[in-house]
Amino acid sequence: MQIDGNSKRYTDLLHAVERRQVIPLIGSGMSVASGCPTWSNLLRKIRDFTKIDVAALEKLLSAGGFEEAADLIASGTNPNLLNERVEHDLRIDDPKQINGAVRIIPAVFPNFAITTNLDDVLEQLYAQCGVSFAHVLAGVDVSRYRQLKNPNTRFLLKLHGDCRLPYTRVLLKAEYDKAYGPGQANREELILLYRSNSVLFMGCSLGSDRTVNLVSEVAKTDKSMPKHYAFLRLPESQELRIDRENFLSECGIYPIWYDEDHDTSLILLLSGLLAAAGALT
Repeated sequence: MQIDGNSKRYTDLLHAVERRQVIPLIGSGMSVASGCPTWSNLLRKIRDFTKIDVAALEKLLSAGGFEEAADLIASGTNPNLLNERVEHDLRIDDPKQINGAVRIIPAVFPNFAITTNLDDVLEQLYAQCGVSFAHVLAGVDVSRYRQLKNPNTRFLLKLHGDCRLPYTRVLLKAEYDKAYGPGQANREELILLYRSNSVLFMGCSLGSDRTVNLVSEVAKTDKSMPKHYAFLRLPESQELRIDRENFLSECGIYPIWYDEDHDTSLILLLSGLLAAAGALT
């Protein structure tokens, strides 16, 4: 809490959790402790099944061109092999391997979660904790959320699809263009959620990606949008922190920094939210 800006931001987040106004948006960093790769490492693993040049892939990844990098990988394989690799690298076969800070999330947010992950960590984890999701809506099926929405029903929205269901997947540039195009389900549901709730980003890099660009659009047009928060690793220098903080706050996202081990830090930060969520007596 001694890191710049953290103390009062965390207090604001606690109050929002107490009011049941916070929903979690969970990225690939939260699944690493369970053996799943990050987006970058997923593409690196699939590259081993192609003849794609390592340097060409790394150049795109270092520039944050994840969609372009995925297209490059897809150009070096066939759809059947790509689908298999995505499923095999992200599917959880043994629930006992689920580990890390993600295990606290069901206690803090038992009724609703959003993820950009294709893995099935959250479904298996929530079932283990006795709070199984009534509906898991992946990719194109996210459009059904408004029809099924019920405050007493548990939902998981898998914005970028499910590794076991290729038709739901959002990985390639054309798939992102379709999912985040005007009127599309992912875009419309995220806009409504950004406008109505405080979103807590965890395990997300929050660069110039589609979800960040969309919250930035909402921030510019809706001055009443609630504050959003993110647990993020502290940049290496004060200059980088200032630049990052200005970029994110302009998008309506307020970072809560950590400078120790990722999982250890998030376990502490999430544990601090448990009482506010009413999970502790």
